[in-house]
Amino acid sequence: MHLYVPLCSLPSAMFDVDTMIIAYDEKRGDSRGARKKNDTEYKLKGLGDCIDCEQCVHVCPTGIDIRDGLQYQCIACAACIDICNSVMTKMDYPSGLIKYTTDNHELGKGNHILRPKTIMYAILLLAIMVGFVVSLNNRIPLEVDIIRDRSKLYTHTIDGLVENVYSIKMLNMSQTSMTYTIKVSGLDSLTVLGKTEVVVKAGEVLTIPVRLQVDPVELKKPSTNITFVAQSKEDPLIIAESESRFLGPSSGL
Repeated sequence: MHLYVPLCSLPSAMFDVDTMIIAYDEKRGDSRGARKKNDTEYKLKGLGDCIDCEQCVHVCPTGIDIRDGLQYQCIACAACIDICNSVMTKMDYPSGLIKYTTDNHELGKGNHILRPKTIMYAILLLAIMVGFVVSLNNRIPLEVDIIRDRSKLYTHTIDGLVENVYSIKMLNMSQTSMTYTIKVSGLDSLTVLGKTEVVVKAGEVLTIPVRLQVDPVELKKPSTNITFVAQSKEDPLIIAESESRFLGPSSGL
């Protein structure tokens, strides 16, 4: 069973009261209202620093009004911060009416860098990085795929042997050319006809046709599992296996 986590659910899972957000300072900005630049008595009229120019709404790529509070459509582009600061500068008001802040900071509780969620995500990220490094170090830079000829189940040779035809696809994922030896196991008297030693360049996919022959006396059932093994001569630790089937008459019939 696979567990799928939608990307849209990650921000909400990571969000808490110490998360940096873009917010409008209601205490300072409300009540909103237009006024002239040289109006020094606007506070006596019950007005805040917001002149209700709606420039923050016009520049928002998602069309929201940040003054209505944080909304899920906000992409934190900070365009509203820049335009609001420019308006505040023209009005000779302090900047920061719209700014980056946190819920805790707005409530006067201060910010907490080390908190359960950040520690948990740091540990999770570290575990992912360690797993990636380990899997990268243990990666086998060789992939072997066996394709059996499906045009016929099997054939009889003039010597009375049963023959199957296969194509071996080898992918060299290392940075250098490699020489690989090919072996097949699963039947005692199995004979491999074709190249059993090949050179595959770095990043190359090489297809090798091979024929396998066996004495029908050894075939106790119509299908026998066999294993193709490719191993590097330069580095014996680079080895890859792929299973297939050898088809033929059962009990030597």
